[in-house]
Amino acid sequence: MISQIVMEKFGEKIRKSDNLLPALKFCGGVTGYISTVLVPEVGVRLIMEDLGIEREEAKGVMKESVEYGAVANGAVEISDDDDGSSDMGSDSD
Repeated sequence: MISQIVMEKFGEKIRKSDNLLPALKFCGGVTGYISTVLVPEVGVRLIMEDLGIEREEAKGVMKESVEYGAVANGAVEISDDDDGSSDMGSDSD
């Protein structure tokens, strides 16, 4: 979900940024950059805000929750054409 939001809001800006060109090449393009750099950063910042903790502690929380996240997110299926109006990706068409 975070990847999709970042792509929609900032994808074009990222794509056009000369300053990010080396990072984009290293990460395999805009999608790779978003998923390997920005999504984890947003996650850390959300944890910091939610728990009222500092950055290093938030990174620890994120590392500790990787296994749970893989299991929990593996069970959720979201189709590419899901506009967010349906509940948990259920088909209402």
